[in-house]
Formats: sequence, C-alpha cells, structure tokens
Amino acid sequence: MAGRRVVLELNNRELAGVVWFAILVGTVSLIPRWRSAIWPSVLGLFQAFRNWKVWLPLLAYFAYVAAVAHVAWRGGLWSSGLLLDTLIVAMFVGLPLVMSASDVGKGSKLVGDVVRDVVGITALLVFYIGLAPLSLPVELVLQPVILVLSLLVGFGQAERSPGGRMAGVLLGIVGIALIVHTTRVIVGTWRSDIAFDALGELGVSVLLPVASIPFVYIFAFIIHAETILTMLPFFNNRETPLVRVRLACVWGLHFSTRFASAFTGNWRGQLARTTGFRDANTVMRDFREAVRQHERHVQEHDRRIEEMTGIDGLDEDGLQLDRREFHATKESLRNLYYLQMGQYRNKRSEYWPDLPVDLSVRNLPNDHGVHLIVRKDKQAWRAWKRTPCGWHFGVGGTSNIDEMWQYDGPAPPHEFPAKNTDGWVDTRREPSSPEWAKDDEPPRWR
Repeated sequence: MAGRRVVLELNNRELAGVVWFAILVGTVSLIPRWRSAIWPSVLGLFQAFRNWKVWLPLLAYFAYVAAVAHVAWRGGLWSSGLLLDTLIVAMFVGLPLVMSASDVGKGSKLVGDVVRDVVGITALLVFYIGLAPLSLPVELVLQPVILVLSLLVGFGQAERSPGGRMAGVLLGIVGIALIVHTTRVIVGTWRSDIAFDALGELGVSVLLPVASIPFVYIFAFIIHAETILTMLPFFNNRETPLVRVRLACVWGLHFSTRFASAFTGNWRGQLARTTGFRDANTVMRDFREAVRQHERHVQEHDRRIEEMTGIDGLDEDGLQLDRREFHATKESLRNLYYLQMGQYRNKRSEYWPDLPVDLSVRNLPNDHGVHLIVRKDKQAWRAWKRTPCGWHFGVGGTSNIDEMWQYDGPAPPHEFPAKNTDGWVDTRREPSSPEWAKDDEPPRWR
C-alpha cells in the first residue's frame, strides 16, 4: 500500500481510470458516427455554463468546499496531501448532490440519504478496497471487467435473467478477492503513518459530503422559491405579483424545502391573485397548515398499515386487515392492463408475451413478484401478484377488448379470465370486488 502521497500523485487505480477515460474520449473522437452523436451534446453542456444560473452555483459550491477544507485545516483535520481526495469527492460525490438539489423535499430525507450513501456498507467497502490498488496492468484489465459485470447485474435485475444472476456471482467473487488482497496488504505493510493517511482519506470521503448538506439544502430552497416566483404570473393573466406579495411568499415558506417543494397547483393561484402582504401572508399560513394536516393524514395511514402488519383476519366489512402493498399492487396491475390493451390494439390484435412487466410497476420493491402469462394463441392473458399478507390480485384480458377483467382471492388465478370463472370479474359489466373497490391509496397532496 502506498505511503503518504504528495499533493496530486495518482495511484495505479486512479491512473487506470484516467487511461480508460482517455481511451474513451479518443475512441469517440475517431469514430465519425459516435463523434457526430456525442460531441454536440458535450458542446451544449459547455455552452450551458455561459448562463450565470449554471456557473454561479458551481462557483459558490467549490468556494464552499474550499472554506470547509480551510476550517478542517485550521482544526488539524486536513492537509495538502488530501487535496486530490478532496477534489475527487467534491466532483463525484458532492457535485451530483448539488445538481440534484431540485429533487430535495424534506431536509431530514436529504440528511438520511447522504449519510446512508457515504457511511453505508457499500461505500465503506469501496473505500477499503481502494486502500490497496493493484499493479497498473491488472487495474487496466480489472476496471472494465467490473464495469461490464455491474452493467450485466443491473440489466439482469430488470429482466430477471440467469445471466444477470451469474454476473452477480462473478462480481461478488471479484469483490471478495479484492477484500482479501487489501487485507493482506494492510497486514503486511502496516505503519502508523499509512494508517493516518487512510484515516484522513476516509474522513474526506465521509465528512465532505456531510458538510455539503447545508449548502445543498440552501441551494434547493433557492431553486424551489425561484420556480414558484417564476410561475406565479401564469396564474394571474401573466401579471407579475407585487414585490410585497413575493416577499410574503418567501417569508411564508419559512425557508423550508419541505414547504417550498409542496407549494404547487391551486396554492400558487391563490397567492398570485393577492395584492397585499397581509392577504398573501394569510394564504401562506393556510398553506402551511394544510401541509401539516396532510402529513398527519399520511402518518395516520402509515400507522394503520403498521398496526395491521402480520395480522390475519377480516375487518367489519369482510376485508383483509393486513393491507400492505394493496394500493401499489392494484395500481401496477392496472398499468399492466392498459399496456397490454395498447399492445393488442396497435400490434395486429395480439397480446405481448414478453412485455417488460417492470414498465407497469409503481411503488413496489425491486423484486415485485408480478407474474404474466399469455395464452399460446396470444388472444388471452392473465397477470397477478401475491401481497405480503398472502392475498392475490390479478388482471387479464381476452380477444374482446371491451372487457376489463379483475381477480382477487387467496390463491393465484389458474385460468384465463372468462365468464363464470372463480375470482374473475368483468368490471365493464359488473362492479369490482370489495377488495378491488376499497380505496387503499395513501392521502394525496392536493
């Protein structure tokens, strides 16, 4: 394992990454078709930096990183030997956080996501393996192999293919081998100064993203607030609200991304039509109370789901008590039904046996458990999912596209939908079953 590095010295792993990046750039430059497809996008990206709304936040972010490094240096927690690590973490961990600031809702979620990403098992394993780079030739071979295996695992999870599972096994073997190699190197070359360097690198990889949270939060609030103020004229005949109304808006958001991200739709219209600070402040007060009330309703919904988790039996209406994933299951199956109907109408009156089920899935785990079977003549199909409590929901179709079939029961559907078939209901002609008709949707923000 290398000793203390000078300011910008690259180890073999970093050098191999630079070599492959240079090869990629050179390949794109030499192949005309790739060059014509990619370089305009790259040039467009650079041209975007001519806009002060792009380069000013980036400049502010790197100034913030420099300030954090300076404070750490004054406290004896940072040295010039960590400059390269600081730049890498700032570019590839912190900067993506800044660029995704518009997606920030609650600040608590931002903190949780950052801490999970930089202190999670995967992040710590990547850091640990990085302590002992291999020789440059081995790194040049190993990095594309790991990249290809990772891509195969990703595609394999989406398609649930045996090749994806095999790639996952191979990737795991490579990971174990690297962990063993790193451990042997650390044990064989242990010195206190090397341990101090490693601790400093770990500190940078963890503390810098965490220290970036306040900057990302403030930037996220500014983005949300600017979006609101920009959109207000569209809710009032394109008339820009008075300054006092805009001040009441920003003040009424209480500098909270939680409120700013929720200020949408009708609330913008109400605010845009006010003319005084007091009226605008009243709208903002009512808005904050509506947000709090919505959050209470969501918490109550989640509490009921949690209380009934794992409890067998029926309620007073004869419905399942444990209703985990009921809404997401029904929503996903409805989406699947409409995908198949579109396929039947547009593709020579045939259903799609190989339809990617993941296209229809909403708010379910990655291993969602939705099954699809199409009859050999492609004129009928059924799909179903087992919920955590053991209740099954299903949808299906026949050659009569005016029929919309739904199923539910304690077992999966063993037959294609048809009249007088147990569990199946054509909802175009009959009411949905009580379980399908039950509104399990969590409270929506309106």
